[in-house]
Amino acid sequence: MSRKKNERPESPMEFKAAAERIYRRVHEDTKYNFGIKDEPDKVDAEGNVKPGRKAYTENKDFIDMTKEKMLSYAEMIDFYVQAADSHYPHYLQLLIERRSMQDRAIAACRSLKRKYQINLDVLGVPKAKYHETVELIEHEIAVIQGWRKSDNKWEKKLSK
Repeated sequence: MSRKKNERPESPMEFKAAAERIYRRVHEDTKYNFGIKDEPDKVDAEGNVKPGRKAYTENKDFIDMTKEKMLSYAEMIDFYVQAADSHYPHYLQLLIERRSMQDRAIAACRSLKRKYQINLDVLGVPKAKYHETVELIEHEIAVIQGWRKSDNKWEKKLSK
């Protein structure tokens, strides 16, 4: 059933909602150290102790440093998206500042995506585990680029 335009609920802007989803997902991924754990020692039938793989202990410093950077990138994406949205282009200088914020949000998305790739390579995390998160980041990049294209209309009007 269709409704009149003024009776429809306000829908959130897609780029804002995607930035929040990215932050929540990165927080979940980093909360549990990317799923990396130390394996316990194993004792065979003869009583010999075979040490388990110490995946977390061996990579603790790298994991801690990566967690901080990834959370920082996720916060930057959200910050720059919010900042760009707060600049309503009444004149050309505001539009330039808005585009700069959009560029920074895209750069933070690409940096975060690169961090996920490094985690896959260095830590040996299964690729399927973070595939959805990487797709979410790529979607955010595409949405912001679409937003920038729509701002070109404003640029044409303001530059006259």
